[in-house]
Amino acid sequence: MNEQSYLIFTFNHSHYCILTIAVKEIFFVPEVTVITEAPPGILGVINLRGELLPVLDLYQQLGQLRPSFQLTDSMIVLEWQSQRLGIIVSQVDEVQAIATDQITTRLYGQSKKILQEGITSGIATIKNSIVTIFKPGL
Repeated sequence: MNEQSYLIFTFNHSHYCILTIAVKEIFFVPEVTVITEAPPGILGVINLRGELLPVLDLYQQLGQLRPSFQLTDSMIVLEWQSQRLGIIVSQVDEVQAIATDQITTRLYGQSKKILQEGITSGIATIKNSIVTIFKPGL
């Protein structure tokens, strides 16, 4: 059984995860500076130790309305193939090993993939919760 380590987090009352090898650091959300002409899907930037880090708007990426951010929200800094960006999540839950046979892109009895090409790569059931798996490069 082939397993990989994932960081599980809560976002908009749902569970998501991403490969831990893409996670560089986690901290409480600092002030995000909105950039008026930023590319679609970029919420703004933060100053991370003298470097500007783009912050991805997961709500827009997932087609959801964005509520106000909370003081308890967390920033996850991701790095994949020399690209760095931040994502804002409601809560960081745990690191969990997920076996490849626990991950699916199909519903029971369906032969077609249920996930479109995008930022997700599959779904898994972990501790009786359905978890959507983000691609490491989002």
